[in-house]
Amino acid sequence: MSKNLFLRSLIDSIPDLIFFKDKNSRYLGCNRAFELFIGKSEAELIGRHDNEVVDDGKAGEYQAQDQLVMESGEQLKTEGWHVFKDGRRVLIENIKTPYYDENHQIMGVIGVGRDITERWLSRQRGMARLNILEMIARHEPLEKILLTVVESLETEEPSRQCSILLVSDDNTHLLTGAAPNLPDFYNQVVHGLPIAVGLGSCGTAAATGMRVIVEDIQTHEHWANYKTLAANAGLGACWSQPVISSRGRVLGTFAIYHALPCSPTQDDLESIEFAASLTSIAIEYHQTQDALEKQATTDSLTGLANRRYFRTLAEAEISRQMRSNRSLSLLYLDIDYFKSINDQYGHQAGDQVLTAVAAYFRISLRDQDVIARIGGEEFAILLPDTSSTEAQEIAERIRTGFAMLKTEGLPSDIKLTVSIGLTTLDTQTVTLDELLNQADRALYQAKKLGRNQTRVFQTA
Repeated sequence: MSKNLFLRSLIDSIPDLIFFKDKNSRYLGCNRAFELFIGKSEAELIGRHDNEVVDDGKAGEYQAQDQLVMESGEQLKTEGWHVFKDGRRVLIENIKTPYYDENHQIMGVIGVGRDITERWLSRQRGMARLNILEMIARHEPLEKILLTVVESLETEEPSRQCSILLVSDDNTHLLTGAAPNLPDFYNQVVHGLPIAVGLGSCGTAAATGMRVIVEDIQTHEHWANYKTLAANAGLGACWSQPVISSRGRVLGTFAIYHALPCSPTQDDLESIEFAASLTSIAIEYHQTQDALEKQATTDSLTGLANRRYFRTLAEAEISRQMRSNRSLSLLYLDIDYFKSINDQYGHQAGDQVLTAVAAYFRISLRDQDVIARIGGEEFAILLPDTSSTEAQEIAERIRTGFAMLKTEGLPSDIKLTVSIGLTTLDTQTVTLDELLNQADRALYQAKKLGRNQTRVFQTA
């Protein structure tokens, strides 16, 4: 084999993109990899400038780089995104080096381009994962974290539009978590999408727990009822990956949309799996935090605020009311003869009563009212912006409603009544403990005088 043939075979075997140019930036030759990249043969390239070869609008930039290398005599390294003739979008690291004749005179430029897309993706995903974990550690809102996950995937490939949908608390619908670049009208329709096979890519993925690839929305059966919506939104393909918890429960979906019908590459599949994994970490963490916070602030049986959380809320409300010089009242309630229910029917029956009472409070009181189970069968209700007269009306409405309260599964002869103590914030009463003490004393009077009544605290 001749030396020239050997060198030719050698450079053609190299996967990097190799080309040669003369002093006027005209192509002198290239290897097979460069031919495939540029979509032209070596014979078609020789003697041509970049503006006759490439159509990415950067021909002038490439020639300026050539001249800089030849004038400085130094190597130049750059990075840039390029699209192969087969449609692949790759990040190329370009190294241009001057070459010399036997008299050490610069003759032109040798260029070597290397596909570093995989390296860039690995770095990007590592940075994205670190960023998400840092956001979790800082207790950032879930909505902000999910938005960051979506943006990181869209940065990888600008032609993508991504979305995260979350499973509703009752596990029947999907709710929008993050979809910043999808049209608002599209997100409004998708928000509340039922989880079922055949309802789009995401509804199906959430129902089956398996990835759903729809290469052409207009022809796929899962999109029969939504293809007009997708067309109006400019969406041609949708691939959806279920977001699975560490215990195997579906938490939501991560979807990648494209404007035109297309099939996912291996990189696309790795991207959507990566995004679903990050999303799962974020959702599980926030669910755990929510559960811990709920455990710390609510009564486990009734779901109402517990004593400790009630103090926090009540003290803040008292401070606010005092600054604005507005009324505030407090009710202290005790279910009458509750011990006899436990003794006669068992503690499970007693728990049913407490749960029913808590539900009754929720529907009979205002949103701004703070309701708490203080202990046993005792409850406290803080009534912001409420005078003593208004509080008495509320207390009486609660008391009379108890007579009609039914507890499912318990004998109909159980008649619930409640005793209520009431006090109102004034200029002499400035702390929660004082209010609680006054309401407790009024409650004692209500029980002493026969129960099933409301008594108002009197300073005398």
